[in-house]
Amino acid sequence: MSDPSQDPQDSDLQAESPDFEEAVSRLEALVAHMESGEISLEELIHKFEEGTKLVKVCQNYLKHAEIKIENLKSSLSGQDVEPIGDNLPES
Repeated sequence: MSDPSQDPQDSDLQAESPDFEEAVSRLEALVAHMESGEISLEELIHKFEEGTKLVKVCQNYLKHAEIKIENLKSSLSGQDVEPIGDNLPES
């Protein structure tokens, strides 16, 4: 995957969603770059836009994990389990 400090226009975020760990890592790199104070306002806005997309990706992964955990807990208590796919919900 691409370097998290890369210009978001060159990012492959739109083409392919990163996995959770990569998204978090890219978010951390974006925040560090944004907090450095060494980027223009225009670049800061682009980084912010990329960051909001990464946050959405992370939220989808976390929601999917929460559903899986709730289904597992339900199956342990003998309740009906609602099947979920291995694919993440769309953003």
